[in-house]
Amino acid sequence: MVTLDPIRTIYLIVHGQKRLEDKVREKLVFNGFKSERMQVASLDKAGEPGHYVAMVWPLCLHVR
Repeated sequence: MVTLDPIRTIYLIVHGQKRLEDKVREKLVFNGFKSERMQVASLDKAGEPGHYVAMVWPLCLHVR
């Protein structure tokens, strides 16, 4: 079983769907990750070795 480190930096990729960003943050915090360690990834900054990436592929359905 893999153990994730909840204090590592997490870069969020929401593929232009800014409305999903808060929902992703909420779910990560619910699973023990620190909100202050999350930042939105960009083309210039998508993390360093050892950082995590949370990527969401939006569907054509409404987020619940």
